[in-house]
Amino acid sequence: MNRISLHGFTSMELLVTLGVLAILAVFIYPMFAKVRDDCPPPSCLNNQRQLTIAVSIAASDSDDCLPLPQSWVETVKIDCNCLRCPQQKKRAALPQVDYGYNGRLYTLVDGKVSPLHTAVLTHPETIEVSCDVMRPYAAPAGTTDPGLLAQDGKYTVSAFSREAALNRHKEGVVISYLDTHIAVLKAGEYGHGTNPYSIPLVEK
Repeated sequence: MNRISLHGFTSMELLVTLGVLAILAVFIYPMFAKVRDDCPPPSCLNNQRQLTIAVSIAASDSDDCLPLPQSWVETVKIDCNCLRCPQQKKRAALPQVDYGYNGRLYTLVDGKVSPLHTAVLTHPETIEVSCDVMRPYAAPAGTTDPGLLAQDGKYTVSAFSREAALNRHKEGVVISYLDTHIAVLKAGEYGHGTNPYSIPLVEK
């Protein structure tokens, strides 16, 4: 009668296995860390989605008129933590708002800036509500790069430029739209909307 001999790992085999796994971890971990750092964290995408929903609620409370760009921070009722990008919280020198509101969401009545009624907006999936901003100073020449604040200092974005080097997320700019969907776009992929209320691309 044949007997099958069963035995576990020896101490030497176990040490060799653990050593191989440790070596693999040394090479693999930096790759995963880079992917993690390059991609916007889910909480950042969720922040802008919550911001867009809050804008929609504010419009519903104001006869379907969107908040004015110059006062959107005060008008939109949202947890202040949702206005901060998780990757920016450790940078105390930066402002308390890490997202910029579409500076074109208004209309003129008798030459006066007035709230924009949602009834006049078509194709909301093409109209930006917010995007990343990260620098606490004005962009030159009246244009705003994704990652910069507008000249009025109200955390608004009225125009994109082609430069994307200042984006906080290496994968691109996080942008929310009026239909509440979120996109992460690289330089050259944003600013091409034909809607008059979309943020345009301005050539320098």
